Amino acid sequence: MPENIKIPRATLKRLPLYYRFVSTLKSKGIDRVNSKAISEALQIDSATIRRDFSYFGELGKKGYGYNIDSMLEFFKSELSESDEIKIAIVGVGNLGRALLTYNFSIHAEMTITEAFDIREDLIGEKVG
Repeated sequence: MPENIKIPRATLKRLPLYYRFVSTLKSKGIDRVNSKAISEALQIDSATIRRDFSYFGELGKKGYGYNIDSMLEFFKSELSESDEIKIAIVGVGNLGRALLTYNFSIHAEMTITEAFDIREDLIGEKVG
């Protein structure tokens, strides 16, 4: 990402949305996408998408669109997916216990490291 550029909060909030969309395209075997297709799928104005992406340097080319692999690499680095993500579960009822037992995670980098509950009989108990 270019240094010393103030990126609007709204743009940063849309990054995970763009990432999920591009990941879906990759899983469907699509190699590139243009801002119009992203706009139609995400209901975000295509000019907004191009402006958002312009903050991060050259992600695409006019008339060609955006390369899916390059975008995924960019989003992974910016969203720190390559780093370990530690998760805490708040509430160890049925759902919390199931998450702990099966160490549920959306990504391999996610690890449940702690769990909290207000019930004193659960404090200190090992689950999973």
